[in-house]
Amino acid sequence: AWKGLNLDVADLRYIILNQENLFGISMSAAHLNNAKIYTGNFAGTNLTSADLTGARFLSEEGVHLEGADLSHASFAGAEFRGDIHLKGATLSLANFTGVKFEMGDIHLEGAKLTFADFSGTEFKGTVHLEGAKLAAAAFTKAEFWEDVDLKEAELSDANFTGVKFGLGDIHLEGANLSHARLDHATFWRVDLSGANLSGANLTEAVFYSPEKSSFTGAIYDQFTVFP
Repeated sequence: AWKGLNLDVADLRYIILNQENLFGISMSAAHLNNAKIYTGNFAGTNLTSADLTGARFLSEEGVHLEGADLSHASFAGAEFRGDIHLKGATLSLANFTGVKFEMGDIHLEGAKLTFADFSGTEFKGTVHLEGAKLAAAAFTKAEFWEDVDLKEAELSDANFTGVKFGLGDIHLEGANLSHARLDHATFWRVDLSGANLSGANLTEAVFYSPEKSSFTGAIYDQFTVFP
């Protein structure tokens, strides 16, 4: 029923989507505020500048947004349940402030998240960000409850001020954290082997289990600020 539709700028506020396949649909600048999405295939969908403020993704089977364009979209205050598949998606300048990722893994491998804002977001499942592009992204006071994989991620100028990494393993091997802010961040187990910390700010960062963390081969310079 949705195939071939152009839903750009459509007013779909409070819509309920159940078992819908929206593969490849254009929904640029559509209004999906407070939508309830129980299942759905949004892979390859154009959601640039779409407003999904307060939307609820409620399927335990997960939501598929692989390769979707979500640049400039707003998910502020949204709730996600089940696995979220955003591998290779574009989320540059997207707004995820205050989002709650409940029950499920978040797949963002290779995603483009430059200047995306995840401030105050809760990640309760394992987060996969291997090789993601997160330059200048904001995670201020975000909370990660489980494992986080940021191996080889581009995190230059990213802001992790006050972020709380829980009891999971934090993988930052080979990540580029040059000029990133990690001040007042808290870590339990973190692997920064080979990470680039040139110019990074770790003022008052807390490492609760330094004996279980690794800094082998990490790169730093005279501008790196350590705790």
